Amino acid sequence: MKKEEKTELTKSKIFAAAIQEFGTNGYATGSVNNICKTGINKGLVYHNFKDKDELYLECVKKSCEDLICYVIRHKSDAGFVEYMHARRSFFQEHEAEANLFLEARTSPPQHLAFRIREINLTL
Repeated sequence: MKKEEKTELTKSKIFAAAIQEFGTNGYATGSVNNICKTGINKGLVYHNFKDKDELYLECVKKSCEDLICYVIRHKSDAGFVEYMHARRSFFQEHEAEANLFLEARTSPPQHLAFRIREINLTL
């Protein structure tokens, strides 16, 4: 396996664990230690992400990207109603991402609010 592939696989594992952690516990009580309890080495987390803030922001961004891709794949050209059905389906199938998205949209960590607004949360 190439180095780039290993890096992407590692990041995918970190994202999965971090989205679950932040989606379950929110930013304030979510922790990198809990993410590492899933079998991810703490050094790998900090090798790929500067700190908890960066990891959280990247999880919010990834969740938004996942939502956009899902909606594009599942909505027809029927318009707004189909869009809303696709969006609702995504959140039903991805509860942790739904909670993460909701927190980021309605009550983001105050020190990250400006940076979160830069991420496309309009969907």
